[in-house]
Amino acid sequence: MTCLMAEKSMADQFGGQEFGIKESTIESIHDAFKERKIDCEQLIQRYLYRIKKYNFSLERGAPLNAFVALNPNAVRQAKALDRHFKQSNKLMGPLHCIPIAVKDNIDTVDTPSTSGTLALLGSQPISNAFLVNKLRAAGGIIIGKAAMDELASGGEGISGCIGRIGNADDPNQNSGGSSGGSAVAVSANFAVLGIGTDNSGSVRVPAVFNGVYAIRPSTGLISHLGILPRGNLDGVAGVMARSIPDLALAAIASTSDPDDHFTKQVPRTDSYANNLKNASLDGRRIGVIRSVAGNEVFDATDKTSMAIFNQVKARLERKGASLVEINLPVFDTNRDNNMAGEAEDIDQYLASFASTRRNLQDICLSGRTRLGEKACLGYMESIAPNQSIAIDMILR
Repeated sequence: MTCLMAEKSMADQFGGQEFGIKESTIESIHDAFKERKIDCEQLIQRYLYRIKKYNFSLERGAPLNAFVALNPNAVRQAKALDRHFKQSNKLMGPLHCIPIAVKDNIDTVDTPSTSGTLALLGSQPISNAFLVNKLRAAGGIIIGKAAMDELASGGEGISGCIGRIGNADDPNQNSGGSSGGSAVAVSANFAVLGIGTDNSGSVRVPAVFNGVYAIRPSTGLISHLGILPRGNLDGVAGVMARSIPDLALAAIASTSDPDDHFTKQVPRTDSYANNLKNASLDGRRIGVIRSVAGNEVFDATDKTSMAIFNQVKARLERKGASLVEINLPVFDTNRDNNMAGEAEDIDQYLASFASTRRNLQDICLSGRTRLGEKACLGYMESIAPNQSIAIDMILR
């Protein structure tokens, strides 16, 4: 069955006029609601149908394996949004009925949070992560929990819980990580938006590998509350989408959280989406980092990549921007203390609900991690404590 035939059969099965979900955007979905071409329940049913049809398909080789679990309440939540729209003739918010794939280390009350490891299989949080509450308040529907590298460590797209994640373009290739499932879900049209977490490229790398846009916000713009703590000194949740306008709208979660000190001192002005409406590159200065600590960022011998970069550069300049080359010869690349306080933070997180493990040591000793007991305990012992100089300097 071709993708087009599958779309038509879905229209027959779920009712409503024909509305293709492939490459749909937030705007096109909302226009379809207003024009009564489809309702929220029908839309979510179509996304679930597509996931169930293609996520484990072996037609192109390896399966995509983008999800650890689907939200069992997604259709019920869609029906509630339909009732709201029918009664008020208004959308719940800017993300009304937009299907969102959320990384497996971000808490939702509908599905377990395993963080990609068998050691946490069955761990069910009792509350949503702060950012999930914000997404849902804006009308978004968490369609499922996306697969990830175990405990957000690695960039190969291998979950200890569900196995290997396939690239959306070629499932036999690397999906990137650690937020591989979120990127694949967006690229494969299993969701409109994907939420991941990023310390060393865990949002940006899989986005590039799967051909979608991504943003890694500045630390503190999005709350860490309800996310398995990994590198909270500079880690942050990020968004993936197939278009820049959708990416900007998804930044709805960028609000201060009274329970997360990292978010308190972050300056907040207008929203990304509002700024995008009046965006102009006239007079804008865009930095292009050429070298960091003596290491060249661009490989001049890669003719194909350099040609693409030069095309983008020329386009930006034609739009009125000036590109400024930047070299950072004394930039400190030592990230040894990036994870400072992580062991205590993970212990506190696991104690916040009836998790299947009591603390990080319990995870290491479970015999259910890909890392192995010895390596896991060695890593745990190497982490700087909360009282470290690095922590004090950042929080001061």
